[in-house]
Amino acid sequence: MLTLVDPIEAKLERLEAKPPLVLDDVDFDVRDRAAVRARLAQPLAYSQRVEAMVTGLSIERLLPRATGADGYVNRFLTVWKPDEQGHARALERLLVELDIEPFPLPEDEPVPLHNRLAGSVGAVSTRVHETVELIYHAIGAMNERLAFSAYERMSEVLVELGELGLVDTLMKPLRRDESAHLGYYRTAARDLRDRLDPWQRFVARNVIAWTYAPVGAGAPQDRPAFGATIQALGDADPLVDRVQLLAESLLSVDERPLRPFVKASFDRCVAATP
Repeated sequence: MLTLVDPIEAKLERLEAKPPLVLDDVDFDVRDRAAVRARLAQPLAYSQRVEAMVTGLSIERLLPRATGADGYVNRFLTVWKPDEQGHARALERLLVELDIEPFPLPEDEPVPLHNRLAGSVGAVSTRVHETVELIYHAIGAMNERLAFSAYERMSEVLVELGELGLVDTLMKPLRRDESAHLGYYRTAARDLRDRLDPWQRFVARNVIAWTYAPVGAGAPQDRPAFGATIQALGDADPLVDRVQLLAESLLSVDERPLRPFVKASFDRCVAATP
């Protein structure tokens, strides 16, 4: 007898079963601090800031109908928040070892205005809430794809520099966590896309295509830092392609490609870099 498997449940079980990053297990004994600082100071600092800030977005306010105690989103956040906070602490420790000023872990950050507005409308309209939920999961998947790919590239640089202990004890756990987060976001977004009405998919697709910014670079003043990060990591085309292709798989209709909004957003950040 065939047993139907809930794909979102399967991704959540994988997420809940993985080990967390343990700070005491990370090898912070960097062999050549000057070389690592010269190659990766900006990407590491940017990543630490993003990991520190993302848990202050108050998803509970954004998705009031989807964050109940028994819901998928709540189960995801229960693992995701400690993961992101653990990532921020580990990267903070690494930055200190490299004599780079880390971004302070935020406390009681105000909920972003757009999250408050979307959550308020979604609280009284099921259709709007579902649309916002699709936007949240699709953007989440794109962010995790970007983070995974950035950590992958940083790992390659660290291998070149001979920092194998840091790769094995920090970068591999970071990529493992981001991969598990991506699996949930992508699966949940596909499930929503297949259930929603055409107009809801149309709204979600256009909101993302016209407002997308790389995670942590939504404000104009933050674009130069992301642009510098991209320049430090090298060729941006693979990153752009990975994020754009994921967006296409989640949001395009009848195989009609979306406009190249990811590249446009990356280009704005690079152009803003001194």
